[in-house]
Amino acid sequence: MYDPTRPLVEAEMEVTSLQGLFEGAGGSVLKHGDLTIEATVLNEDEARLLEVPALTAALNLEHVFYDLDNRPISWGWFICRGDRLRFATKVGIPEATRAGKGEMA
Repeated sequence: MYDPTRPLVEAEMEVTSLQGLFEGAGGSVLKHGDLTIEATVLNEDEARLLEVPALTAALNLEHVFYDLDNRPISWGWFICRGDRLRFATKVGIPEATRAGKGEMA
């Protein structure tokens, strides 16, 4: 339901990129969200739109966002070509932080 006191469109705009979704943004009306990534193959229509052959490997990303009262307020999905989507992360303490450890003044 539309509630003019809850700026949902603005909150959604904070996470319109995958980077925004993974990093989050301050001041949002979104409490949390769920993201699923599933391997799939493109059907005829998806393949035509993405200009590749049908049955090409792809990834289906689906999300559900919840408001501060834990009510689902947004659901969506998109299909990405498997050869065009790459996820990367860093594990451990960032190099700049490690360099500062153990130094004496």
